[in-house]
Amino acid sequence: MATAETPTGTLDALPDSLEKTLQSLNIPTEQVRFAVQSDINSSGSYGEEWFILTDAAIFTVTGAGEVLHYIPYKSVLAIRAEVVVDAGLLVLETEEGTVDLIRYSNGYAPKFGFVARFIGDEIEFRKGKRDEAPIWDYKPEDHACKSCGLLLPDEFSPCPACT
Repeated sequence: MATAETPTGTLDALPDSLEKTLQSLNIPTEQVRFAVQSDINSSGSYGEEWFILTDAAIFTVTGAGEVLHYIPYKSVLAIRAEVVVDAGLLVLETEEGTVDLIRYSNGYAPKFGFVARFIGDEIEFRKGKRDEAPIWDYKPEDHACKSCGLLLPDEFSPCPACT
């Protein structure tokens, strides 16, 4: 399958605990195209979860390394970033149905919005609906909480995790 070139680890660096999870799944860290940390867990509370993309699969894991979803990349038909009350949600359409993949606070929306757009464009390229592979042009936001690093909408916004 032809895929766009994406630098490894461009969004968020994997912690050691997740590298061990990858090893247990027989996935070398070199195969990780990118990983994105979220700040809301699957129950809707503040907590660390990760979105990880390899050429073979999309998966999510908890900060402790528990695999929540493992979806073959070739079975993904579409992806979208949705806005829900006070948060966002990355949703996959697969051959088997819809998967609510990972939640994130509004401060993380630019990062997950980029992920959804990039993967959506890559799926269109894979289907032959685009002539060229999408270009990896992610630029991190400059507005982050100085205490915890959470991305904020602007430099004047209070951090919802710290206040």
